[in-house]
Amino acid sequence: MQFLFTKLKINLSQGLWLPSLLFILILSSFGPLARSEYRAYELEIGPRRVITTLDPQQYVQLHPLNPGEQVQYLSSWMCWGSTAHHKPICPRPPEYLDREPATDESLEAPGP
Repeated sequence: MQFLFTKLKINLSQGLWLPSLLFILILSSFGPLARSEYRAYELEIGPRRVITTLDPQQYVQLHPLNPGEQVQYLSSWMCWGSTAHHKPICPRPPEYLDREPATDESLEAPGP
């Protein structure tokens, strides 16, 4: 405990150790409330499709391609949670078939 106070430059003789300790304890209690998120990518590499957490540039750096293969980005989506301990990547959400891509006209504010 003395190391922690020394690292934080808290002088125990000034009587500030109790508020500082309470602050550290309160701050550390928010840890379990933290949420993580990541992006999943669907890539096409030659004849196969891969779902990964690596974007196309990262994938190529980590997994060398065979001659003539290229990585093509197909889609991506947001996932909540963690992939720690080899947890599976979340599935792709259903696609909205009636949805059209945004255009410049659809982004304009309606007139008076």
